[in-house]
Amino acid sequence: MSQQQQNQENTSSIKDNAAYYAGAAKEFAGKTVGSDQLSKEGEKQKLEAQQQMESKKLEQRTEGKAEGMKDRVSGGIQETAGTVMGDENLKNKGATERSKGQAQTEEHK
Repeated sequence: MSQQQQNQENTSSIKDNAAYYAGAAKEFAGKTVGSDQLSKEGEKQKLEAQQQMESKKLEQRTEGKAEGMKDRVSGGIQETAGTVMGDENLKNKGATERSKGQAQTEEHK
């Protein structure tokens, strides 16, 4: 992930959190002053922000799993090719990549 993508994700996460807490504050204010409309608007805003955050978490897990699977398969192929060809360097490189992929897959369960 590039630095620019990371910055965009961080900014988006901050905005989602801000929207959640703004909604919670609006909901609280509505309940405090007895305004059902304000309370419902705040609850809706809070739920929409929560949905966005959950959606982004799922997307990150899915991307991480896909990357892990790719590395596992690619590493396994390299490891097998290294074994068949008697190339210890390729075999070790493949084993390392396969292990990295396994770790990524486990991390994003």
